[in-house]
Amino acid sequence: MIRLIERKTLLFAIILLNISLIISTLSYLLIFKSRINLRVLITPAILMVGIILTFSILYLGFRINEQKVKISLLFKSVIGGSIVFVVQYLLEFVWLLFNKSNYRGNEIANFNSFSIYQIFSNKQIPFYLIYPLQTLNLWEVANLTVMVIVFERISKSAGYINSKSIIIYTYLSSMFIYLLFTIFVNLSLVL
Repeated sequence: MIRLIERKTLLFAIILLNISLIISTLSYLLIFKSRINLRVLITPAILMVGIILTFSILYLGFRINEQKVKISLLFKSVIGGSIVFVVQYLLEFVWLLFNKSNYRGNEIANFNSFSIYQIFSNKQIPFYLIYPLQTLNLWEVANLTVMVIVFERISKSAGYINSKSIIIYTYLSSMFIYLLFTIFVNLSLVL
């Protein structure tokens, strides 16, 4: 499968992962004032797993709708959408670097800009809703939008029909199932 994906695309994905590793490292050194440990590797690992899962789910969506799709085109669009999350990490790092005195330790650890959680952060919400509310944010909308735009631009000549709706419905339905699953798991930990 790696042979089907162009070297430039893989190189760009590796660069994105390295940028997220650098941002994660700097955030631990400058914001959390702790030494670098294995938790620094979590950010690029989450980004990599997210890219692979998103690609797999979207590919499955195309297969279920009985449409053939070039693996390289779909992978490029997922990488294009992932740029949004690297920008998110960078902007959150800069924001927290200059405003860390306005936040307590727990608020910095759970900081997720432009999320629904930020609206309710001053109120007492059940712990099993914290992660789903953090996940529902404008960055996810931007990721989905960039994925659709990149896929449409690079696949204009390929003649894909309903590709926009397949990507949107597959992504949103898998996100909904994922959030329901996390709520279920969090609730089962209580009982």
